[in-house]
Amino acid sequence: ELVRRSPLDLPVGVYVVTVDGRFVEANNNVRELLNLPRSGPIDDNIQRFYIDINDRINFLEEVAKNGHKGSNRVVRFSLGSRDLFIQFYCREVRDRSKNKLLGYLGCMVDITEEERYRQLFDRLPSGVYQLDAQDHITRANQAFAQLHGYQSPVELIGMSISNFYLQESSAEEIKHRIIKEKILNNQRIELIKSDGTSFLASLNASIIFDPAGNYGGREGTIVDISREERYRKIIDDLPVGFYNVE
Repeated sequence: ELVRRSPLDLPVGVYVVTVDGRFVEANNNVRELLNLPRSGPIDDNIQRFYIDINDRINFLEEVAKNGHKGSNRVVRFSLGSRDLFIQFYCREVRDRSKNKLLGYLGCMVDITEEERYRQLFDRLPSGVYQLDAQDHITRANQAFAQLHGYQSPVELIGMSISNFYLQESSAEEIKHRIIKEKILNNQRIELIKSDGTSFLASLNASIIFDPAGNYGGREGTIVDISREERYRKIIDDLPVGFYNVE
């Protein structure tokens, strides 16, 4: 037997608000997420949850431009003692006979943990990367891009990791060692930037297995140790004896 369901029955947060943000309706997911009354009318306004009200203004401008398709955006909300990162989808609700804007129908999902992880990943001072089974880059952070002379990690997605080794044979050597040893720590390797200059890096990597237990790629970090290497060579080459006493 078919059961007629409304958007409010979806297993994500669904809400309807007026043009100025007053709640018309919200399902249990939204009520629980925003600490709204568990049943009955909601005497509240979605605007009060925005940390920056300009986020709502800009989002609704984008929604209006996209028409019936609506729009997606991550927005930061405040619930007093804690902040949330909310993934929104929203579209306009209109009176078709008068083409009058009545309000907005939207979905929201709490992605706070995922967003904090993403921000941590992007802000790490070490270059972090992930490769697929063909050793093409699937993910990289800002530090990894900058180490190789690129403005954004987006430019690197899909590129072969062999493009970043001074000696292309080193890429295959590292892959074979990862498959055999599963983990590499502090491997010294010469890498190359987009302008052709090279630098010495310390590489850490671990294997990623596919569902069948075969090589599915790898992930790891790189740190530029060119300066440390220059100092080491200076000390080693100086005709003066150095020692350390504890």
